Amino acid sequence: MSQNVKEGGERRRDPRFRCGGRAIIRCLPSDGMVVPGKLYNLSVSGICVETAYPIDLGARAEILVSVNAASFRTVGVVKAIAGRSRACMEFVQISANGKEILADLIGEFTRIQAVMKNLRSARQTEPELARELEAAGVRAALLGRISSIPRLPDSGSDEDPGARAGSGSDVELVPMVIKVDLFG
Repeated sequence: MSQNVKEGGERRRDPRFRCGGRAIIRCLPSDGMVVPGKLYNLSVSGICVETAYPIDLGARAEILVSVNAASFRTVGVVKAIAGRSRACMEFVQISANGKEILADLIGEFTRIQAVMKNLRSARQTEPELARELEAAGVRAALLGRISSIPRLPDSGSDEDPGARAGSGSDVELVPMVIKVDLFG
């Protein structure tokens, strides 16, 4: 019983996580057309993807889902559409390896969501928060520590780089360029 997202009520079985990533969709039976898409959200049972091309409600498709460095293949069915650019697809076939990769991604998103919830509560000290972020696998630069980075002198300046190391009031990002002579 497929329906448009705007017409139907809440039908979610599993929590969904907004995430970046991409999907490559091949409608079945394949006519050779590939529809690229951008992930809107991901759950254990499916994805919502934004595409430049409309996909028909009820269409069956092979999907290559890529999030960060993880990717898996699945077969899905379009269960709902929103406008012309968003399709919500339920996974109907996925390999054991694909399920494992998906479970790892959902586990990571769950840990990050818990950390973000704690961030919003703002009841933790900076060291506690840093330990929790690290335990969740999130790398973060804490703004309180940026002030200890010394300002590098402008090129052509006679100023000693270590002379201002203690001031910490100015921070300047300097791009690093490494010249490589490929033909030399």
